[in-house]
Amino acid sequence: MPLNIDHEELSALSENVFSAIDDVLDTTGPGVARLALTSISMLNFLETTITKMTAAEISAMEELRRLQRIEVQAAQEREERINKTIDAAVQTLVVDVAKAVCKFKHGVGEVVRRLEKREEKGEEVDQKSRDLREIQEHSYLVPVERLPPGHNYWAFQLLDFCQTLKDERSGITRMMEYNW
Repeated sequence: MPLNIDHEELSALSENVFSAIDDVLDTTGPGVARLALTSISMLNFLETTITKMTAAEISAMEELRRLQRIEVQAAQEREERINKTIDAAVQTLVVDVAKAVCKFKHGVGEVVRRLEKREEKGEEVDQKSRDLREIQEHSYLVPVERLPPGHNYWAFQLLDFCQTLKDERSGITRMMEYNW
């Protein structure tokens, strides 16, 4: 039978029981035996009430502890699942980052190789342009064998004159020496 009694009512009942016990101790009063029986039954009721209340509170506390243990265990399991999920995500992220770094490294390597090829081609083009400039600068140097007969003297004179102009920037003084 559930008891609907709070602590204040229990305290008031206890006070009544103790005052009844005090009355029983006064043996000179009328109906001592009856008062003693009433006091004993009140004490039994009080004891039963306190025991039931205590048992109910203990049961409620045990139920609370059981629920708290279940909640703690569920929280620990959730935390473990979350940690596993985070670890898996971190591993996946690390793998993805490593793959991205490898792809980036490969891409950078390709770019470097292309730049090196362009540099080589640029050097080849530079060398060819230098060769062409040199050929253009010396294009007046026509081999003597290709000149028609009788023009060899003038070809040598022209070659000598061009070489003189090239050796010295002031070609006018050199022309004066040759009396052209």
